[in-house]
Amino acid sequence: MSTPAVEAPVRQNASVTAQEIFRQMMRYDIAPALRALGFKGSGQVYVLPSDTHWAMLNFQKSALRSDAEQIFFAVNFDVSTKEEWNQRRHAFGAPERPSPSWFSRMGIDDQSPHGGAVQHWWHLRVESPILALVDDVITRIKNEALPAMRALMEKPLG
Repeated sequence: MSTPAVEAPVRQNASVTAQEIFRQMMRYDIAPALRALGFKGSGQVYVLPSDTHWAMLNFQKSALRSDAEQIFFAVNFDVSTKEEWNQRRHAFGAPERPSPSWFSRMGIDDQSPHGGAVQHWWHLRVESPILALVDDVITRIKNEALPAMRALMEKPLG
């Protein structure tokens, strides 16, 4: 993996906040790695393209444990057939395309076998380099979330 784009700015500018480091890490390190794994998206939400499923990966920041100096974040995923999503969205008045908040609101991510999480909270700190953190995030997505998402997508429909 290439050296993160945010590694140098963190060292050179003491006024950079954890939120800015997180944003840059997502844009310059995490997003390209996710795209290389087949995901499309930006920011904190990524989708595996499929004709039959909504397969979404999202990054959740802890509001209670994060501040200007640090961010705690996790990775969650949800998989639903497009048919199931359409049935549920009509019942709830949801948009045509799901978002993490709508999956959660509909209880999809709480019901096996639809969703899950990489069972880890990462701790990004302003003073710490992020290369190892980025590598761990991508490795866990590649080895845990992606296989689980693909397995859910391969289950027979209906």
